[in-house]
Amino acid sequence: PIPWSWLCSALSLRGRAGAVGVALWFRAGIARSRTVSISYRDLEEMGVNRYAARRGLRALEAAGLVSIERRPGRAPEVTILDAQ
Repeated sequence: PIPWSWLCSALSLRGRAGAVGVALWFRAGIARSRTVSISYRDLEEMGVNRYAARRGLRALEAAGLVSIERRPGRAPEVTILDAQ
């Protein structure tokens, strides 16, 4: 389950950050880890194009909800953090 305070914080952000956050939690649940690689192709299935997904990830990072390790030529590795 997604912590309520985390979800409320993500949904209060602009754009598709909430959808990106839900996708991250879905991946984390499958992987049983808070650190996941998320591909933009996965997000496109949810109707989030890669540009909106990138902006959503940046918004989540700026809000302190995730940390991101960007790797050239590979999907970003995202760690879900606890909401403040």
